[in-house]
Amino acid sequence: MPCVDEAERRDDDADIDTQCRLRERRRSRAARRAAAARAASERGALQRAVAHYAAGAALADGVDPELWSECVFGHGRCLEDLGTETGDARLLGESVALFRDVLLPRLSRSEDEWTWGTATAALAGALQGLGKLGKDASPIRDALAAHREALEVRSLERWPEAHLRSRAGLAAALRSLAAFEPDRPTLEEAAAAYREALSAAEAYSTLLPRASVLRHAADVHRRLAVYDRARCREAAALLFLSLKQAVADGSDAHADAAVADLTHLLTEIAGLEEGDDRWAEGAAFLGLAEAAVLSDPEGKIYSRLEDMLAAAEPLRIDLGLVRRIEPPLVSPPPLPEGHDRPALAHDDILEALDPERNGPRPPWVTGPARDARVALARSLAANAEAAWAREDYREEALFYGAAAVVLARVDEDERQGWLFRQGKALMRRGAVFTDVGALHEALRLYRRQLLPLLPRRERPRDWAEVMSDIGRTHYHLGAIETDDASLLAAVEAHAAALEVYVREAIPERWAALQSAMGAAYGRLARRDDRYIQPTLDASRAALTVETYEADPAGWARNWNCQAAMLTAVAERHDAIKLAEVAVGMLGQTREIVAGQGNPLELDELEGYRRRALAVIRRCRE
Repeated sequence: MPCVDEAERRDDDADIDTQCRLRERRRSRAARRAAAARAASERGALQRAVAHYAAGAALADGVDPELWSECVFGHGRCLEDLGTETGDARLLGESVALFRDVLLPRLSRSEDEWTWGTATAALAGALQGLGKLGKDASPIRDALAAHREALEVRSLERWPEAHLRSRAGLAAALRSLAAFEPDRPTLEEAAAAYREALSAAEAYSTLLPRASVLRHAADVHRRLAVYDRARCREAAALLFLSLKQAVADGSDAHADAAVADLTHLLTEIAGLEEGDDRWAEGAAFLGLAEAAVLSDPEGKIYSRLEDMLAAAEPLRIDLGLVRRIEPPLVSPPPLPEGHDRPALAHDDILEALDPERNGPRPPWVTGPARDARVALARSLAANAEAAWAREDYREEALFYGAAAVVLARVDEDERQGWLFRQGKALMRRGAVFTDVGALHEALRLYRRQLLPLLPRRERPRDWAEVMSDIGRTHYHLGAIETDDASLLAAVEAHAAALEVYVREAIPERWAALQSAMGAAYGRLARRDDRYIQPTLDASRAALTVETYEADPAGWARNWNCQAAMLTAVAERHDAIKLAEVAVGMLGQTREIVAGQGNPLELDELEGYRRRALAVIRRCRE
């Protein structure tokens, strides 16, 4: 019997070895099939890729789950691409079946969120294509549900590119659904989805095809113009942005598509009945065209729009807009070393139109032409306010700059007001999104455009307000770049404004400037003990007006400025007493800051408190 048992063991081992060799052979053959399918797909041979992926999936089934998933996924994607390319709904249906009935049932959302989310997003794309091709809203509704499920696991923080593509896919599905059910709620939901996708892409612009997404968003707004004529302006703004993006990307196809859509939109506006709608939308459209052309010193946008603008001449004359749009002739000024030029150079728009740079000053615009310019500027300013509401400060600055351009030699006071708001929008953009280019742009606007218009002797308070904003802009630059020169420039600008805003005249403004100067000194004192006393002097001066009873928020801001500075000094010198004072000050202001509903500021103060406590523990050990 032992001999028999040994023989059986040898036979079993041989069987096992044979099975292992067979499994390895099948896995190897499946891997070769998958590689061949990828190569075929890359060169556009989709039918061959489909055959290779199908064979690879059959070989990998039960042998290698990951390779099987890859082959089934590739099989489904190639069927989708082939069906879209040939217009064959049957192939798209097969793609849907592969994702929904074959791949997803074998995947676990909890165990592998990435693969499950990718397969769900692919199913959504195939369903959307099937619905568009078959002119059937039902698959598109299923695609919307799949996109939303995919977004539940594809977060922006973990997988930004996948998240942005799902966001854009959801918006595109809503746009497709609106083609079958063109009701206002569906269109509004599509517009909101595109807005969310573009907003999420702000920090990841290279991960989303912005030119096409902007154009598709514009199409939704154009359709909404049936219900609200002002949506024409939003459509035009998005199309001009799409054109700018396509020109920046060097994409002729996207640029041509944007120009075609702009021409179509202009034709629709020109076909409106005489009246306020036609005037308002036509004027806004041409004003946006002017701003887009003048923000591109190289003239690439003008060359794209030249034919369309020539066709618009009758509408321009009809609306009484006498200024022709010409390509800018001025080269943009150089930026500080190490900074890229922003996409929209607003000060270059103004410089290109500066009459002193382009020959004799023209006469002041009067009569109906003046009224038309003022109305156009206010329409552009309304767009700026809408951009501010959605926290798109770059677009806010563009529209305010365009409004200022329109009012050249028309209404100097109102023009200066739009320039001032443009500068604030650029400063907000820089502070909120740490956009150094926007902050430098704001400084150039303040110094080159506004200060020459506001002599200190004639308009001291306007001059002081600009100096105050120059100080705030330098402060944000210094905070972002840890640059002492910028912080000292902020102190200097605030000190200049304090020469106008004396305590006896306007105590609240005087205290706000003292507080801002204390904040700049405080950042300097974190690295240099020479600025400790100036920080305390400025903050304590502000506290004589911003008392706890009169202005709790101002009182807390000054105390927190001192506490942050004391924390940094305590860390540098292991000064336990300073750390204890800082902890006490931060504890007294916490309730006020928490009540303001700013979680970022509260987190920052908690960070200082933890640092001060760490100093205390270290010194006591």
